Amino acid sequence: MYVKSNGPKVHFRLRQDTFPTGLQRSKVAFQAYQGPLVPGWARNVEYISLGDVPAEALNINVNGRKVVSPVNGFGCLWDKKYRFRIEDKDMEPQRIVSLWKSEFPNFWPKGNSLFTSGGAPIAPGTTALLNLSIGGLLMLATGIMVIYADDRSFCFSALQGHMFCGWITFSSFREDHGIIIQVHPLLRLADPVTEMSFRLGAALQEDLFWHQTLRNLASRLGVEGKIEQHDDLIDRHFQWSGIRNIWHSSAIRSSLYMPLYLLRRIFS
Repeated sequence: MYVKSNGPKVHFRLRQDTFPTGLQRSKVAFQAYQGPLVPGWARNVEYISLGDVPAEALNINVNGRKVVSPVNGFGCLWDKKYRFRIEDKDMEPQRIVSLWKSEFPNFWPKGNSLFTSGGAPIAPGTTALLNLSIGGLLMLATGIMVIYADDRSFCFSALQGHMFCGWITFSSFREDHGIIIQVHPLLRLADPVTEMSFRLGAALQEDLFWHQTLRNLASRLGVEGKIEQHDDLIDRHFQWSGIRNIWHSSAIRSSLYMPLYLLRRIFS
């Protein structure tokens, strides 16, 4: 189904090949990969450790957390693509990705920050603290780990407590005589509170966040183009075991910590 609006093109499609229900989860624990390090991929870690970040950052909800995937989430399984199409044959995807990685936080909408551990570059294994504006002085603190990176793409995985469980892949490639710059999340919302907030409007704010990010990157590159959005609902079922994720909710924990954080900023 195609939804027409005054903004970017948004394509919504419900896949009919949803996952079968009634399957039992395996009780056998998967062993962490212990072989040689695969080029481009981060080494397996059990718990995240964050190095030095600026003193003014809201540094909670990262240390000691685990990396999570869509398997660990609560909500529906979404495959989303935010695309910026450039009709420029001379632009190289590798150049775009290189610039994107080196200046990544600068392209986010104002008021949102990403602090890599110890100021490290975006590379496999890098961990980062996110401080995301949720209105006024309120801020949400959570984290990511870079699980893959090469000269054409890089991928973040969410940590426990993030609003969603899943991955976001950032890439650039040639398509139909043009260049595509793409943000590609594959995710389930983490818990029932986040699911409700997204149904009440947070989903639109998330979409606008990535639209603006792509516009900022295009402006830095000095190019013009158009934004497209494609939303595929892969599995409409909730995973009720994911209700326990609310214990790690970065939204709830950040809200509880915010008064202390503001007082510290005032008197420091």
